[in-house]
Amino acid sequence: EFIDSRCNDGDSDLDNNHDGEILIEATGGNPGVFQYTYQINGDGYRAWSDFAAGASQYRMTNVKPGDYDIKVRKQVRGRTVNCNAYVLTSGEPTSVEKVIPITIEEPSAPLQIEYTLLNNPRAFGFEDGRISARIFGGTTLDDDTYRFEWKDESGTVLTTVQTQVLPGDQGYQVILHSVGDG
Repeated sequence: EFIDSRCNDGDSDLDNNHDGEILIEATGGNPGVFQYTYQINGDGYRAWSDFAAGASQYRMTNVKPGDYDIKVRKQVRGRTVNCNAYVLTSGEPTSVEKVIPITIEEPSAPLQIEYTLLNNPRAFGFEDGRISARIFGGTTLDDDTYRFEWKDESGTVLTTVQTQVLPGDQGYQVILHSVGDG
């Protein structure tokens, strides 16, 4: 049985040092439940933990900076089936269990956000207000963007946004448009 597993990391914030993420993906094999374990900086592996039933990925959250070693396996009909590899490179032997190393690093600068009111709604009941946010520092995603969610005062997610990566190291811009008072 061949199980394909990958890990992607998100870096952690300078100020609280426990907000990184590691996404573990696993595919293949007979029906069963994927499990993972990890160690940080060689301090010993934790107990095996299950992915959600039927899930092929698990997101480790509140991750602190350090060198992680991740292992993935699958429980099939009550039996454990270890991963044999996730990517075989030239000369790499197929192993019974694949250890995937991931390093979580602190960003070089803390996350910062600058807000600018572009315009208020033009009249009572209008929804033509606009606000701009420039985001910089912290850790960007691979395409130099940030994951964000903009909500109104009642907690409703606002989706009328335009985004762009700014040139140089100026950051990322999010413009919220078509909004009313509040």
